[in-house]
Amino acid sequence: MVFQFTALTTHDRPAIIRHLLHLPTDDRVLRFSTAASDEAIIDYCGRWNFARDIVEGATLDGRLVGIIHLPVYEERDDLVGELGVSVEPESRKRHIATRLAVRTLERARNRGLARVYIHFLCRNRPMMCLANRFTTDVVFEQDEAQATVHLASAAAQPAVEPSVKAEGPRAS
Repeated sequence: MVFQFTALTTHDRPAIIRHLLHLPTDDRVLRFSTAASDEAIIDYCGRWNFARDIVEGATLDGRLVGIIHLPVYEERDDLVGELGVSVEPESRKRHIATRLAVRTLERARNRGLARVYIHFLCRNRPMMCLANRFTTDVVFEQDEAQATVHLASAAAQPAVEPSVKAEGPRAS
């Protein structure tokens, strides 16, 4: 399988919506911390600001199979972002989320963001593993966790590089 990785734009919004609507209910809960309805997902995607946010995607045969959305906002005097990740079930366990995160964190660093937050449910083991690749700063509270990736001092590379062969000309 040859996955292509690229920055997504407002023109990709219909594919993003299709991707998120395709997620099974359990995955919607893990992605949104609730079983988001189709209407809620469409509304959510309609509010993305592609001029400000960082959005990366992975495609297979032209079909979007994974995305990271990093809404960028100000916190005190810093620019920060909050990472949202989804990979379709059929494309998991291929380090797609890690490769998207590396690209996203590098773009965030280049844009001057100080921190990136990753909020996830504690039972979401893939997100726990992803967060642990980039930071040890993880705080648990009841059934939720928040990881903080400090960009000013941390490299935008995972602590342990996954053993992945580059696939295609745009692979990271």
